[in-house]
Amino acid sequence: SATEYYSTLERMSDNTGTNVPKSRSREVLRMIHQWRHLRNLKRSGVGYAGVDANQPGILAVKCPACPHPGINIPSNWYLEREKLWVN
Repeated sequence: SATEYYSTLERMSDNTGTNVPKSRSREVLRMIHQWRHLRNLKRSGVGYAGVDANQPGILAVKCPACPHPGINIPSNWYLEREKLWVN
């Protein structure tokens, strides 16, 4: 986990505990968040035009469990009340 990674870095800096460095765990977590976002942009193939060229929500994935009319439920699902709980 990120916490274990950070605590390992902290112990590598000073394992005696006499000179405890200032906590930078928030900065490390922010860096990991940014790295994951850039990695996701790269993997999806949309990051090559630059991060600012992308639109909000471009990495979103449609939930396969959620009902999408015409995809995983009939388009006229609201007309078939008797079959409402069958699908």
